[in-house]
Amino acid sequence: MIYDGIEFFNVEEINAQGNILRFPEDVIQNLGNSLHQRGRFYGYRSIGSELRFVTESLFFDLKLRSDKEECKIYVFFGDYMFKAYTLKEGIITNLHIEIPEKFLKHRENIKEYTYHPKLIRIVIGYSGYVSYISLNTYGNRRPPLESELPKKRLLLYGSSISHGSEALEYMNSYAFILSRLLKMDIINKSIPGSCQAEEIMCNYLKEIPCDLAFAEFGVNVLGLYSLEEYQKHLHMLLDSFQTKEVYFTSVLDNGNLLEQDSLSYKKMMDFRGYAESIQKYTYIDPRELLDDFSSLTADFLHPSDYGQMRIAINLYHKLNEK
Repeated sequence: MIYDGIEFFNVEEINAQGNILRFPEDVIQNLGNSLHQRGRFYGYRSIGSELRFVTESLFFDLKLRSDKEECKIYVFFGDYMFKAYTLKEGIITNLHIEIPEKFLKHRENIKEYTYHPKLIRIVIGYSGYVSYISLNTYGNRRPPLESELPKKRLLLYGSSISHGSEALEYMNSYAFILSRLLKMDIINKSIPGSCQAEEIMCNYLKEIPCDLAFAEFGVNVLGLYSLEEYQKHLHMLLDSFQTKEVYFTSVLDNGNLLEQDSLSYKKMMDFRGYAESIQKYTYIDPRELLDDFSSLTADFLHPSDYGQMRIAINLYHKLNEK
């Protein structure tokens, strides 16, 4: 969306409180089912969203507020990271940014890029509960042109694993690393703990244009859906993507592998078996993505930073096989 001379990438709304939202608020407020509705607050996290603009000014002031917990913000000039900042909870923070003289001197000579060097990108990291207050560029500004952005977009939907939870930085998430490897924009619509592929979510995903799509689906519904419900929602999810290039995986390796007599392990294997049987879309074996059990954190569920890196590299090769 375009607002105040800025492209808010991977953003659907800025509500009356200034909250930057990755989903329409009416979608957020209807997520979940009678057993699990945590998506109705996790949906307000704007991790992976960006503010993008171009200005001839040598400096600018950006005012943001973190509404819950501290939040990391990363400033990029095109592909080049400048600095990371921390927004304190409940406090309006004014980021005064001056573009380094050496970068200004040489940026016109940079010919190989994914994002144009004149494009200023403000990337939202953890915890992601961020409100936009104002931007002062001390001169004109505009949203980026198509020629200043990647040529293709990948739409991503998944659990906290795809959201990057437990990685130390959002920039270490597989979504962010994969974007760099593919030289694509990644529209990350993953939602931690609440990836249920509800009908309202799938209808929303249908509206997002993309060149290819990837879904990581199953771990959040192991205790919520029967195999039949999993089948129904998986097909609903895969059919929602506006592209013929749809890739997906099921439940990645986790602590259930250490309890092979448990019902959770059996259900996980049933989910995997059904997903693998689908011929219409390209299935990727979860063990080919997370290929090292020790790359999990000690909760035996979320990948560590190393695990996120392994997924990014392995998925990059899978998406480039065709």
